[in-house]
Amino acid sequence: MDLCADYSELVQNWMRCHGVQSDKSGEDLWYDFFNLQKKSVKPQKRTVHYSKEFACPPEVESGLKLLTQKFENGDDVSLHLSKDAEAPSEFDGLLYDWGIYHFHLGEAVDDKTGRIIRTGPILFAKVDDENVYYINIYNHGKGVQQPWNRQEMLKIIHNNWPETIRKWKLPDGIKLYPENISPPTDEQYASLRRNGISMFTFVDEGIAYFSPGGSYMSTGHSQEIVRHCQRIHNTLKLNELYVRDNITSLVIQIEKITEKPVGRRLHFKLIEIDNVFYVTELQSKIALLKVEF
Repeated sequence: MDLCADYSELVQNWMRCHGVQSDKSGEDLWYDFFNLQKKSVKPQKRTVHYSKEFACPPEVESGLKLLTQKFENGDDVSLHLSKDAEAPSEFDGLLYDWGIYHFHLGEAVDDKTGRIIRTGPILFAKVDDENVYYINIYNHGKGVQQPWNRQEMLKIIHNNWPETIRKWKLPDGIKLYPENISPPTDEQYASLRRNGISMFTFVDEGIAYFSPGGSYMSTGHSQEIVRHCQRIHNTLKLNELYVRDNITSLVIQIEKITEKPVGRRLHFKLIEIDNVFYVTELQSKIALLKVEF
């Protein structure tokens, strides 16, 4: 019995069925799987909210209108995301740190890439199951200040929708010590993130937040994903222990259900039915334990 190996097999089958390629195996594959989930935006109807600071350059007004219609209609917006959104091993520091997505605002699909045509101005937004919060549009590319570490984005969220990041807010009045040290500039913050160093972000004097996106590890991985994978591993190992420690009662349960004696060799395996996981005994085909992560 190796429930972790069974889970890896289920993940590998899902990725294969969806045409996703990864050079990982075993539990390392889990990180790629959940990384894809975190970087994606599920198609469903959402209400669009604009910040007070929001401004759209004329050259992408039509592209913004197209994207907004897709959000409101519940259409798939994945073609507007970065190409790295479909790369299972690529990290997204902005998303892991502040929970902010970015979307390209082209109007047509590029025949070569199969994605919406890339634009210099891109939309930065916070997304949940029911809402999209338009923070602002910033230029990116050569010859401009890169927007990925602009701390004003978190300040805009704080000024407009503080309830969406309340759980990551630090106690009011927080200060840096010694007091002559200033909060990092955007360029310094970029260096911290690039080197895997987590840092709270000041949005005003004495007001700061710590990684509303769940934070990241020194390796660059999403801390949220790492903790989730650890929870899955521990849960499966605990279920293995339960089966071994309670084998007699489980045999009695199987024999009671099947009204047949159980063979000498039992085979337990993790299976998935309609997104629910069970530990199943294969000979009797009985799901004995429901596994919840």
